[in-house]
Amino acid sequence: MTTIVSSGLTNPMDVATDMSGNIYIADNDSVRKLDAGGNIKTVKTGLGYPRSVAADGNGNIYIADTLANRALKIDSSGNTAIISSTLNRPYGITVDGSGNIYISDTFNNRVLKLDSAGKTVGTFSTDAPGNLAADSAGNIYIVDENKHRILKLDSAGTISTVAGDGNQGYSGDGGSAIIAKLNTPKGVAAGRSGNIYIADMYNHRIRRVCDDALKPVAPVLSLTLTPIASSSMTEVELSWTDSSNETAFWIIRQEPSGGQETWLGSVGTDTLSYIEAIARDKSCYYKVKAYSGGLYSNDSNRVAVNIKISGDLNGDEKVGLEDAIYALQIAGG
Repeated sequence: MTTIVSSGLTNPMDVATDMSGNIYIADNDSVRKLDAGGNIKTVKTGLGYPRSVAADGNGNIYIADTLANRALKIDSSGNTAIISSTLNRPYGITVDGSGNIYISDTFNNRVLKLDSAGKTVGTFSTDAPGNLAADSAGNIYIVDENKHRILKLDSAGTISTVAGDGNQGYSGDGGSAIIAKLNTPKGVAAGRSGNIYIADMYNHRIRRVCDDALKPVAPVLSLTLTPIASSSMTEVELSWTDSSNETAFWIIRQEPSGGQETWLGSVGTDTLSYIEAIARDKSCYYKVKAYSGGLYSNDSNRVAVNIKISGDLNGDEKVGLEDAIYALQIAGG
């Protein structure tokens, strides 16, 4: 992390970047511009505590002028125009790749869509929308601070939840984002790779949502035991079926009765099996997770292994796997 502005700001609330690498900062009653050379200047002052700023690919800047209950556009020549003046505490503004402008009309419980000419072409009801972000596919992400969620407004006008189960708290890392818990999210951004980044304020974290379509691992198909010569160990080999969009598989061993889990290692998607040596007097479970882009799938089914050596049963004065009474079973979980 690097500090790029260490002085001259009063109360920075939001940042945006343009295609030239300039950074725009909503700060107290102004919007500031930090250029690629590190020079900072005031673009617009005399504003009403703007909560959000955005920039498009044509050099235009958009401002949610919150306490003035309006939204502004500053064109590449520096001319300012009011694009909406009937707002009630707008907390968010963004622009998509087609030049459409989206405004969180927060206290009116709606998101407005304006075309590039400033004409309102859509109104979407949602409770107290906050910060907004647009992705390359034309989806708009909405901070629902009061309900601890991030919503998605798609190109068809449908609103759905992409992160947060609606309950305040902290949970869900590594699992499905829609059953995770957030705590008063304040900001959202969409990355070029499709990831969504969330400023989870009272959890003091930046959270990332990856491809939430990662499928659970299909059932483990087989497990075999093979004795290791002249050893008290046995090899356990698991095999499973492939999923469609993973990048690796993790193998996990769990002690009986829901005990401690040990993450044994990972294999690439060209390998659909894993071998581990374990003691011949051992009981445990094995399961598999798929992994992709920072997200883990749900667990596979568990495979229970129970190996017990009962002594020299065949009279050859050696205790070997042929003497073992062992059980393999597929267990739910």
